[in-house]
Amino acid sequence: MNTKKTIKEFFLENILSWIFVAFFLMLVYGIKVFNISISHDTEAIIAVPEALYDSWIILGRFGLVLVKKILGIMSFNPYIATFMMVVLMMINAIAWEYLFCSLTGMWYMKYKWILPVVFFTSKIYVEQNAFILQTYEVNLVLLLVCFSLYTFFFVGSKWKYIAMIMINALAFSVYQSFVTIYISAACGCFLLWFYKRNNENGIQYSDDKVIWKKLGSLIIIFLISFVTYELMNKCVLKVSGLETSSYITDQVAWLSNSPKECIQSILVYLKKVLLGEDAFYSLYFGVVNVGFIVLSITDIIRKKVKMKAIFILVCLGCLTAPFLLTVFLGTPPSHRADIAVPFMVAFLLQYIMMRLSKNNKKMLQYTERVCVCFLVVVVYYQSVESARLLYTEYVQNVEDMRVAIKISDRIDQLDLGENPEEPVVFVGHREANLNDSCVKKQDFELIGYSFFEISFSTNHGTWVMNHYMNTLGYKYNLPTQEQMTEAEEYAKNMPVFPDNGSVVKYKDMIIVKLS
Repeated sequence: MNTKKTIKEFFLENILSWIFVAFFLMLVYGIKVFNISISHDTEAIIAVPEALYDSWIILGRFGLVLVKKILGIMSFNPYIATFMMVVLMMINAIAWEYLFCSLTGMWYMKYKWILPVVFFTSKIYVEQNAFILQTYEVNLVLLLVCFSLYTFFFVGSKWKYIAMIMINALAFSVYQSFVTIYISAACGCFLLWFYKRNNENGIQYSDDKVIWKKLGSLIIIFLISFVTYELMNKCVLKVSGLETSSYITDQVAWLSNSPKECIQSILVYLKKVLLGEDAFYSLYFGVVNVGFIVLSITDIIRKKVKMKAIFILVCLGCLTAPFLLTVFLGTPPSHRADIAVPFMVAFLLQYIMMRLSKNNKKMLQYTERVCVCFLVVVVYYQSVESARLLYTEYVQNVEDMRVAIKISDRIDQLDLGENPEEPVVFVGHREANLNDSCVKKQDFELIGYSFFEISFSTNHGTWVMNHYMNTLGYKYNLPTQEQMTEAEEYAKNMPVFPDNGSVVKYKDMIIVKLS
């Protein structure tokens, strides 16, 4: 039955699916909602928000600042961020499934929980959501991307293209990784639209131009959206009087490494993703891609699709789009930026299950049930591991608070007053004492790493650690570069914290030696 449903009808008819989604969301993210903890960079948005907002503008993420202003959350509240993160993931689950059912006309389709559950519980997306200073905005923009694609396929107004361009540009300005998210989602949505058109009455030769025009429009809108983002970014930088950062260009390996090295790096990355040779990826990533390839080839061989050229093109787009960021950089991106990979894996899983559930052959029905049971088990264990990540973050936060209190007590013993005028210099770093139930932090990026451990230099470490202390109410002044250089030299003969003599007043500053 292809009759269009309202989103209210859709929601009420699939309550069990939403309960299933909510269960896994709370299984993974419940510890973050009910136990306030802050993540890296959050110390900056609390202690020196203006400096952080300027850094976002410099990085081309002016949309993050704009969205915070619109939402009235310039003053950061970790509870609001984590609560709205879960709420928006739930809304995203309903919205994306509504979009997919609208594209296929398969309102009866089972397993409407697959995409949101697989995607939101993936360790990559959990790593992204660990950065709570932007998680509200990231999940909101994910919803806007869904709205943009719905507008493209179902809104008839001539103004829809302008609306899409502005929404897409905003999405890219919040987090540049949404470029690959948008391309991946657009490929997936076009595949579903094409599948429905192919199976209603069969694609007629007269439809060739219509379909190519549809695909071309989607590509052109993306290109204009990206150019619009770039132009807006230049305007924002000029108005704000700031200069762009080399942070992103520095990550482009093609500019510093040989083509051979870059290609080798990309191939190693693909192997890790598809074979699960990394803590963030799983073997089922590769299995899903292989399953999609087999299904697509079968469709072509059995002549289930007309216009094979466009079908093959879109299928290739679905397979390659998540990896475009890696290809652009010539090296694997940070895992938290690689969110298009689990998104497309989740989409392909849902697509495969949709095709299996539609088939009436007993053998395929049996295969479908086996696949569902296997998928539930996979999702459960993925959720458990992801929840373990956030538990590790919680333990690290508790340990950091304990260390911060001890450092403050030792500074108080110097009899310089509650808020001493002397700046505090942190020399070295200190790892958090995690328990055996925590993940091995070397397997991940920043989760589990102490605020007293993230230190590229005395300058960077002192900046981060002082601001972290600030979030707990311990307000200390920052030293000059000369003071930090002098502190490094003096600290060579000091014992390491928490030994006696590891926190001292030297000249006009306080030195804390952590290592």
